[in-house]
Amino acid sequence: MNTNFVVCKTESDVSSLTESLQGSSTLILDCEGSTLGVKSGHLSLIGLGSVGWDEEHTYIIDVRAIGKEGLKSIFDLLESSEYGATLRNVVDLQLANIKSRRLRGESGTEEQLSRLSPYLNEVDVSGDRLALQIRKTALVWSDSQQTGENFLHAANNIRIVACLWTHFEQAGYIDEIFPEQSLRYVGMWVSDQPKLGDGYRLHPLLPLTVLDGPGDHTTRQCIGCKGEFGPDCFSKAAWSGPEKRRCFVCRAIGIRLNRERQIEETRDSEYDSDDSGGFSVYDWN
Repeated sequence: MNTNFVVCKTESDVSSLTESLQGSSTLILDCEGSTLGVKSGHLSLIGLGSVGWDEEHTYIIDVRAIGKEGLKSIFDLLESSEYGATLRNVVDLQLANIKSRRLRGESGTEEQLSRLSPYLNEVDVSGDRLALQIRKTALVWSDSQQTGENFLHAANNIRIVACLWTHFEQAGYIDEIFPEQSLRYVGMWVSDQPKLGDGYRLHPLLPLTVLDGPGDHTTRQCIGCKGEFGPDCFSKAAWSGPEKRRCFVCRAIGIRLNRERQIEETRDSEYDSDDSGGFSVYDWN
């Protein structure tokens, strides 16, 4: 557990941070907040460190204490435009984990569906090139003032990410094309972030074409996630019918959403029946 880290709450703290890390060839970045990645989300903490991790060079930035203007030097460190950070040459380690499965020979449809089984039954999903993978669920973070436990959690994540980076790099999972794949992944919703409740874009499945790219095919828009995909990402019926044009991922999500809706309706129906103590009108006669 990482217990010797630097908490940054002032612009002076941030200046010391950037001076310490600006010569690093590879930075470790982790963010904590409430519903990150959606329009109503709130960023609370930014964790930064460097490869060749050590506790004294792990920094946890209290975003709300410093404010947006005070973060500009952080954005500059991450190659940014004003009031936002455009990450370049990024390596996403969640994606590296997924890519490593291919290199370990775990990329067949049978293996993919077995990993999907906690989410859907195999009979619910079909397709010759189903590229569905499980992602980790985003942390739920308090909107209140950060505590020592929050800072400790964020600092420990930097240690874990640094260890993962070393492992993936030594195993050969991070190749020359991986930054391009990562950029497709982390930049998917930059221009149009999902809103809370958007079931087709807020889910734990990896969107299609992130690893393999869009290809040279003619593309059509999925009516679920609004992504542009080629024919390999749709069933034949979905490709030819605009009203049914959901990619394989959104098809799986739609089945899940319908199932949850049916369960909720069943619960409501059972609750209504309990109002009379569980007896029908005929039981009273």
